[in-house]
Amino acid sequence: MKKKLLVWFLPGVILGAAIILGAGKAIEATSTSNFCMSCHIHPLADASWKRSVHYETGSGYRVGCSECHLPPKGQGYLWEKAKTGTRDLWGYLFKDSASFDWEPKGQLEYAR
Repeated sequence: MKKKLLVWFLPGVILGAAIILGAGKAIEATSTSNFCMSCHIHPLADASWKRSVHYETGSGYRVGCSECHLPPKGQGYLWEKAKTGTRDLWGYLFKDSASFDWEPKGQLEYAR
């Protein structure tokens, strides 16, 4: 009985740890501004961000996309990240970006 438990328990712990570590790395990688810009379909998003006070700050700190476009970590962050990412991926794959009205999307209300 103990041997059978050990045969399942140890691989389960290893698999669980690998999933948790892998998920953490995936969340970290997909939270960067470079990741956002890799498929961002807004024609001026990258240029606009790089000219803004968010990119070049006096302190040298660079505000990333997810800091404004997602809630703070721990406050529904993962749920909103998954929801927003799914919506954006759907739009990227199945919608014609030429038909979007980008002007209202640049307003403060759309930041979060």
